[in-house]
Amino acid sequence: MLDEPTVALDVSVQVTIPQFPVALRETLGISYVVVIDDLNVVPLLWDCVVVMYLGRIVGVGPAHAVFGAPLHPHTRGLVAAVPRLDGVRADALRLAGDPKRPIDPDPNACRLHGRCPAGIDRCGVEMPPLRRFPGGREAACR
Repeated sequence: MLDEPTVALDVSVQVTIPQFPVALRETLGISYVVVIDDLNVVPLLWDCVVVMYLGRIVGVGPAHAVFGAPLHPHTRGLVAAVPRLDGVRADALRLAGDPKRPIDPDPNACRLHGRCPAGIDRCGVEMPPLRRFPGGREAACR
């Protein structure tokens, strides 16, 4: 498990360091769980991603597909918040309000309910299941 392997590294080193586990993965056939907030690094180094929100999986799939055409509102918000060198920003998705308490959340309600622009009343009483989508992706909303 790698927890924020590129945090606090110089930009010139950020891509080099995670290449070591990638090389080990290819040589030894092992897998890693990587916790990372830097979405710019993820598609360059890892094939599959799992996106979580307050401890629940909201998206799974190939990194280029999950971030290239995000299905879940939380993932869309993450992608829209990534700074770009050309200054062009994706359509910003603002989630209203404050996040719910991560301690002892309602196991039946969607964790994003009340902040989600796509939310409906049903989300407050029923956790959306992960559904399969084309391209090997899964998402808990759409």
